[in-house]
Amino acid sequence: MPDYVARGEADAEVVCSTDAMARSKEIKIAATALEGSHTRSSIPSPWFLKCRYPTGMAAFVS
Repeated sequence: MPDYVARGEADAEVVCSTDAMARSKEIKIAATALEGSHTRSSIPSPWFLKCRYPTGMAAFVS
């Protein structure tokens, strides 16, 4: 999360786009990485372990 910038502890911070969007009212997005300049990251979700509808969950989080 862009917490350091939101709290005024830093002038800039590199974060994931989803984290930046979550704090968009508190921070300004100054730049984004160019398409193809990085690989897509994924964070494993514990909800998949006991999910009744894993296909639907995968569509929701992607």
